[in-house]
Parts: sequence; C-alpha cells; structure tokens
Amino acid sequence: DEGKHKTLIVLPREDLANIIGTARENLGRLLKEFKDDNLIKINGRAIEIIDFQALNKIAFSNYWGFLDNGGYKLECFWK
Repeated sequence: DEGKHKTLIVLPREDLANIIGTARENLGRLLKEFKDDNLIKINGRAIEIIDFQALNKIAFSNYWGFLDNGGYKLECFWK
C-alpha cells in the first residue's frame, strides 16, 4: 500500500534478548505470544511489527509497573 511502511527488527535473538535484558528463552516465549496475538510476524530473523500501538501500550504498562513495583517480571504484565 502506498504510504504504508513496514517496521522490521532484524537482529539475532541473543542480541535482542540482551538489549531488553532477558534470557533468549524468555524472549522466544514472548515473541510467540506476540505472534499468536497478531502483534508481530516472524520471518526468519526478521520481526515485523503489525500492531505498533498495542506493543507500545504493553511497553508503557511495563514501564509504569516497574516504577510502581520496584521491579517486575514481564510475564506478569503480559498474561
């Protein structure tokens, strides 16, 4: 579609896990949940963001949860 841009993340899973501060296994589970909920598409190493607003809302919720709780586990906010 004209005017529509794709947002792709192309990084090895190990690097992405390090960037967000989690183990690669936890990242894999999280990516599967995001994929199952149609928030992202995965094609090899490329992750395409489908619903940027929903992911941003999740990230914002996790940010405030971190401040309010003094620490958090991402799984607690996602489930």
